[in-house]
Amino acid sequence: MQFPLNVGISEVRGVLEIIKDHGNELSISKLAEESGEDVDKIIPLLDVAEMLGFCSVESGIVKLTESGKSITLQNYATIISKMLIKIEPFKSIVEALNNKSLNTKELAEILKSKNIILLADEYNNIKILRTLLLKWGVRTKILSYNRENDLWSLKNVKL
Repeated sequence: MQFPLNVGISEVRGVLEIIKDHGNELSISKLAEESGEDVDKIIPLLDVAEMLGFCSVESGIVKLTESGKSITLQNYATIISKMLIKIEPFKSIVEALNNKSLNTKELAEILKSKNIILLADEYNNIKILRTLLLKWGVRTKILSYNRENDLWSLKNVKL
């Protein structure tokens, strides 16, 4: 499964909080109602939460895992960063940036060589990759980004 592109880190946390507030288990339809979002918007958020190991979804019911139950406002970014580096495309990016800096186009080419393509055309693929890395990699302090030179490097990752 590809990492959903239009999902924000705060949105995932919000969904997890709603589930926590309801005893760590909630139907998708009730979650949509409680969050004020359409089910179509909730599904990608749950996909990310599931990829990160924070919940499981079965027969329309979302259940938090022990990791999901342990999330607080204070530890959220730390826990996500530990999980994020284990899933694509972040896993390959962290490996590629080990002891060096690369620009977004170079990272996109590395991902492409591993058949990880976010969008078919090169220009938009690079643009979406940059947005994804800013939204998730920088926010969780995995990556540093020099906007002036379009260079990425590892920030707080120990391989």
